Amino acid sequence: MKNYKLKDVIHHYIGCECFDEFNNCDIKLTLPSLYGYMKDLSPDEELQIKPKLRRLSDMTALELCAFGAIDKDSDDLKESIIIHSESTKWLIEQRFDLFGLIDSKQSYEIKIK
Repeated sequence: MKNYKLKDVIHHYIGCECFDEFNNCDIKLTLPSLYGYMKDLSPDEELQIKPKLRRLSDMTALELCAFGAIDKDSDDLKESIIIHSESTKWLIEQRFDLFGLIDSKQSYEIKIK
């Protein structure tokens, strides 16, 4: 898997809960708050927020069924691209880590019970 930098993919997680390490509090990531965190970052600086994400391996049976309904096979390339986009969007909305952020310590791992 490619080594992603949080600041390059964080925009996908707008709407997710994050932890603000500077202010020591939880926040809901919004576009204006993301702009505030990123506007003064130098290229080598890391974000002071970390999203709270889940591992794909923690997908519940119910989620797996829902995902299976979204991620179907198609012979039509255009339809396949649309379905793939919908699948990715759904996974992000469920707060799954698609970029290896948990393993690279750029995100906190959460467990859904």
